[in-house]
Amino acid sequence: MHAPQAQSTLEQNKQILARWFEEVWNQGHREVIHKVFSADAVFRDGKNIYRGPDGFCEFHDTMRKQFSNFSIKPIVGLAEHDLVCSHVSVECEHIESKTKVQFTAIAIVRVANGQFTEAWQNWDQAGLAAQLAK
Repeated sequence: MHAPQAQSTLEQNKQILARWFEEVWNQGHREVIHKVFSADAVFRDGKNIYRGPDGFCEFHDTMRKQFSNFSIKPIVGLAEHDLVCSHVSVECEHIESKTKVQFTAIAIVRVANGQFTEAWQNWDQAGLAAQLAK
């Protein structure tokens, strides 16, 4: 009988990012932001920069005012050193138009001590805009 192997740091980091998408976005648990996003973390969404959990909450709240019913599903996840990357498929509903939309995104996150310390995000804004223009 083999004893269970301890999970590698790389796998732990991938799970933290998966938890982030599931709990913060799919389940809408905003309080998880303050647990996973470190106090001095920096989040970059294109040219916009958000600092700390309160800064990320600003981004989160803006998205939640425009979209509902998030379903974020991982396509592929990679981890190396203290970085984890996930390519995801996003489905949600534009609140104003009631339009269901789908787009992809990539998140790259630096993890230390079980928290995000730095993050970069790129998502298909042009594809989303085209769906809303119909």
